[in-house]
Amino acid sequence: MATDHTYQPDSNRTPVEDRRYWQIPVFLLGLVAAYYAYQYTPKRTDVSAASTGDFADLRSALSQKSVDAATIEPLLQRLSKSATTTPEHFQVGNGYLSLAELAPSENTTYWAAASQSYEQCDPAKLEQNSDTGKLAYRAQLAKAAINTGDPSELLKSLQTPPPGEDRVEAARVLAQTALRTNPPNRPLAKEYLAKYLGSQTRAAGSLLSRCKLELARLHINDKENDKARKWLNDLSVAAPADVQALAKAHLGQVAAMENNWAEAAAQYENALLAPTLPNAERAAIRYQAGVAWLNAGSDREAEKHFLQSAKEPGAIGGAAALKLATVRGRDPASKGVRSEAADWLERAVAQVGTSTDLTAPELRASFEEVIKTSKSEGDYPAAFRAATAYTKVAEANVDRKHRAEICEQWANALLKSNPADAKAKFVESANEYVALAESMIDPKSRAELLRKSVVQYRQAGENSKANDVVSAIFNVKGLPEEFVAQAWLDRADLLPATQAAEIEDALKKAVEMQGPASNQARVKLGLNYIKRSQELLATTASSTKPEEVKAQAQAMNQLGRSLVAQVADAANVSMSETPTHEQALFELGRLAMLDQKYLDAEGRFRKQLSLYANGLHADNARLWIASVLLAKADSDATIAPKARQEALVYLKELSKSPDRFFQTWGELWEANTLLRSGDTAGTIALSKDLIVKHSGKLEELVASKLLVHAYIASKPRATEEASRVLTRMEELFQSLPRESFRTDPEYSYEHWKAELPKLREIAK
Repeated sequence: MATDHTYQPDSNRTPVEDRRYWQIPVFLLGLVAAYYAYQYTPKRTDVSAASTGDFADLRSALSQKSVDAATIEPLLQRLSKSATTTPEHFQVGNGYLSLAELAPSENTTYWAAASQSYEQCDPAKLEQNSDTGKLAYRAQLAKAAINTGDPSELLKSLQTPPPGEDRVEAARVLAQTALRTNPPNRPLAKEYLAKYLGSQTRAAGSLLSRCKLELARLHINDKENDKARKWLNDLSVAAPADVQALAKAHLGQVAAMENNWAEAAAQYENALLAPTLPNAERAAIRYQAGVAWLNAGSDREAEKHFLQSAKEPGAIGGAAALKLATVRGRDPASKGVRSEAADWLERAVAQVGTSTDLTAPELRASFEEVIKTSKSEGDYPAAFRAATAYTKVAEANVDRKHRAEICEQWANALLKSNPADAKAKFVESANEYVALAESMIDPKSRAELLRKSVVQYRQAGENSKANDVVSAIFNVKGLPEEFVAQAWLDRADLLPATQAAEIEDALKKAVEMQGPASNQARVKLGLNYIKRSQELLATTASSTKPEEVKAQAQAMNQLGRSLVAQVADAANVSMSETPTHEQALFELGRLAMLDQKYLDAEGRFRKQLSLYANGLHADNARLWIASVLLAKADSDATIAPKARQEALVYLKELSKSPDRFFQTWGELWEANTLLRSGDTAGTIALSKDLIVKHSGKLEELVASKLLVHAYIASKPRATEEASRVLTRMEELFQSLPRESFRTDPEYSYEHWKAELPKLREIAK
């Protein structure tokens, strides 16, 4: 502590020798004047002889080499109330500054008293010029100690103290001031904290422990784990209990930074055991313990902590809710019930929102995981709720894209289980796609999204709305031709059949353009011509010019087939055009089959199946090629066994089709082929299985008919068995509603009404 030097009278001055006695009368008059002046001049009441003595005692005590706190504290308590002049305030401030140095603690009472005294000082009225620099420095130091004043300005003053101002506590004050700057000056804070902890301070162990904890925290922030661990391990059992608990928590943080999650969890758990752990820190540490357990692979332990943390308000509760959403979203035991994950996500965004850039990415990742899992499990309500809550943190309309796709998948699922509710979801999906398209600047991206909305509106039966969207596509500027062609194709599909001319015009416009939609339009236009040619041919008998109508119909049919053949016979087919190419091959094969051009039909179907064995029309091709082979077998006995055997191969493949229609008719045709091949035993076995499988339906009648023929054809003839089957068929025919029968001549109500008596006659 620097010694204060104050003014002292000069005791070595030499007295004057000569005497001036003539001045005695004047002196006496002066005494009289002084007496009256004393009587009539106001007296000072704020400075007593006692306080003057106290100031002298304080000055003397502070000038000692070793200042005694017990001596100066009672003096300061009296003098802080009676000080009136700058020198007095300066001395009181110095006294409190000395007490702050003699008994350093977290209590800033002495620093505050010093600061208050220094503020009342006028530097111009100090007794010594050297005190000016001391006052400026000490006033700034006291301000900094009580966390007032501009930290940046304070640092400039405090880092260059006047000579003799080598105060130990200044290092600690400098460190805490460095942490108040914006942004905090961590390097400077670390430098002065380390300097302070290495000095001969009189601070109590509790203050030193907190300084070590703060220095460790700064090292952790700068990822200096080894340095942090040194200070944390240095905090012995002598440190306050709350400091020890926080030290364990910081050790857990260091372990987490090193991905040592088991160690991190153990340290966090140890910290949570301390009853003295402050509540504010406890909430954060409990959350971090959950994170550690989660990364250590123990979701159950993590969940316990997150459930408690989720009760906290603000960011901690929101972050815990986010983690619970992640846990519940991936928990195999929660499969099919993801609504709870959506609940936690809603709570997470409500409490955390976009409060920090660090939280938002984690929130987005959790949303993506819950949405993906919910969709894959078919839990569309949970997926939709999550996507709706996602709005608050999603980037670039990702949430809207999810909702559009979720509603689309949801609607398609409802088509199988609850068709009545599917329409609303298709419309919702379409609306989301339209809104998403409006946010797009790129013409192609906008057109693609608008096109998706067209598909959804069509699925909902909202053709008028779909047509409006097609018109919007036409209005998109700078759109490549292939997108415009698709729009014309969609327009043709949306127009009612009564507007044949408009449909043809739209298809022609699409054909004239480039891209996959052009070939789709070509096939549609060709099939449209073929259909119209058949309708026109049907009017020949009633026409006044039948030959002319017939020629016109033939020309239209030829044009239609030519358009389809252009696509089917294309040499190079891109990936995007394969569905159209497959359809063209199938349609030409089907037309050849109807014309009884079996070789041409067989060639088309074989080419189709060789190129597109798993294509959209593959099962249809298998059914038709089986028909071709069976027709060839009926027309040529020499190839019949081989043709029927190959037909069975295709029919057996159909019986494994995921499509119920193809599966059913593949099995029925297989039984029929076995019967025509003379395999009555095989026919009887398969027909019995099919009767059980399709009990109470039209298909049971078909299978039963095959069984009756198999019984009659078997050797010996099983007449009684055939009769029993016929009795069941007659009962079933009477019980089936009319709408159960098909319109095909072979499966209509009228057919079966006539067929049953014939079978009864054959079975006799």
